[in-house]
Amino acid sequence: RRKVGDIFLPSPVLSVFSVVIFLFASVASAEMVWLTDLDAGLAMAAKEKKNVFLDYYAAWCPPCQELDKDVLRAGERGRWEGDFVFVHLDGDALPKSPTYKKYPVTGYPTVWLLDPSGKALGRHVGYEDAKEFLEFMGEALSGKEWTAGLEERLAKSPESAEVVSEAFSGALVIADEAKAAELKKRIKDRRE
Repeated sequence: RRKVGDIFLPSPVLSVFSVVIFLFASVASAEMVWLTDLDAGLAMAAKEKKNVFLDYYAAWCPPCQELDKDVLRAGERGRWEGDFVFVHLDGDALPKSPTYKKYPVTGYPTVWLLDPSGKALGRHVGYEDAKEFLEFMGEALSGKEWTAGLEERLAKSPESAEVVSEAFSGALVIADEAKAAELKKRIKDRRE
């Protein structure tokens, strides 16, 4: 017999009680675990031989909440659990951080897929339903060089603000300063 609080429980009851609590805690902790530090996420990804799913969100952002509810919590995330470490960052809290500068945000939500070294595999801005988001994931994980895909899209749609913005982000990520400057000028010229 062991005392739990103000009552005594026989050992078998305490054992069953412990197992139930353990199972409940395991199920609860399996729900959605997000890291909130990219460096820790990259270190974990390297250790576990996984990629990183970096999700920038904003508390005030309805599309961020829809992506979370309709795609990530709707079971789609389970497809990627074995392949990714998940990092969730409040973009409004990070605008001057090195992370934000290396993996920029041009709208919310912004999802970056990174390999364990931090190399960009893909980037997605805005809300899409599960089917469209799965297409993005498939393209990003296909092994095709992300920046090569951006160049193809830019060649096909040189006037698309979305494509130019994404190509600008890609140039920043790979530190192609000349390309980034050219694309930044295009973006600025379009705004004027």
